[in-house]
Amino acid sequence: MNRFLFKQLSSFLNYKVQRPHRNGHGIHSPFLFNFVTETLYKKKQSKRIINPIEKIRKEMLKNNDLIVIEDLGAGSTRLKQNHRKISDVARISSSSKKYGMLLHKIVDYCKPEIVIELGTCLGIGTMYMASGSEQAKIYSIEGSQSLLDLAQKNIQKANLSNIFLQKGNFGEVLPSLLKEHGKFDLMYMDGNHRKEAVLNYFSMSLPYTQDNSVMIIDDIRWAEDMFDAWFEICKNEHVKVSLDLQNTGIIFFNRKLRKQHFKVYY
Repeated sequence: MNRFLFKQLSSFLNYKVQRPHRNGHGIHSPFLFNFVTETLYKKKQSKRIINPIEKIRKEMLKNNDLIVIEDLGAGSTRLKQNHRKISDVARISSSSKKYGMLLHKIVDYCKPEIVIELGTCLGIGTMYMASGSEQAKIYSIEGSQSLLDLAQKNIQKANLSNIFLQKGNFGEVLPSLLKEHGKFDLMYMDGNHRKEAVLNYFSMSLPYTQDNSVMIIDDIRWAEDMFDAWFEICKNEHVKVSLDLQNTGIIFFNRKLRKQHFKVYY
């Protein structure tokens, strides 16, 4: 077992043994308590929202057609070839139902106007966010044209009109999106799991943050340098509160909040 895999296992066991904050217990900030109970632990789930998206996921899981993926990021640790089955992409790379519902509930709770997603993939997570609020405009960037084409078809099947897909390298498309809108309310990073790239996207986004801005970073323990990037981001003076959900990190920029870091069970 290599050093980072050992650290990942140790971190996961510590996460379970230490029993981090559950159901909001031990979180004294009213803002954070409210956010955690209304997003992470809110039980109500609408079948009207879930069923159409999960039906599309099932179709993707049954689709064994091969596509060529233009991977502009760090790639997948499990899918090494550029020629991949759609079913494998759906199984390994797409947002799970659990985290899809988390994205949906965060959008529903925060009511963002401008949402930026780095990494569309098949559009599963994108659709969950779009279903959280009809007023939210979801701008999703994807580097692979084949994935973008599939995502577009999936979004049309789901009849969602508040998603706007853009093809290109994150580092090239993101600055123009930020400049065009002058802000972001929610950003979801789920692509290019390299420390340098993640820190670069974070830095270029900082001037466009507001007190209500929220950033979600997926796969924070994907690799050692990815966790290093998460650790550096948490230390940044502009980040007031950070939540470590083991696989995913959430950060808040509200200047009224006291700087704190929480490990939260999810």
